[in-house]
Amino acid sequence: MFAPWCSPYGAHTADLLPVPWLHLLYPKSVLAEMRSSRGGWHSRDLGGTGLYKLGVGKFLALVQQAALEVVQLQLLPVWRQQWMTQWPVLRELGSARLGAVLTNRM
Repeated sequence: MFAPWCSPYGAHTADLLPVPWLHLLYPKSVLAEMRSSRGGWHSRDLGGTGLYKLGVGKFLALVQQAALEVVQLQLLPVWRQQWMTQWPVLRELGSARLGAVLTNRM
């Protein structure tokens, strides 16, 4: 389970940027600096903070590329707005959390 990048607080910055989707306006280096400085160290590398720009579509493409199969996929909606998780374009912004059970296709 993870928060997709385009979800309201996908950069795990709710305590730093309490405005939904605000992280989408900042460069990766600024987000990395904010996240790392909270822990007392500094980095401008987003990957070094454990954050990756992984959305719903990219996750599903990686699953397919890795020869895995989705057994169960659950998209928890933003503010209980389930309809936002139904369409590919909106699900990136409307999914607060993605949970998946995967299995090997072989």
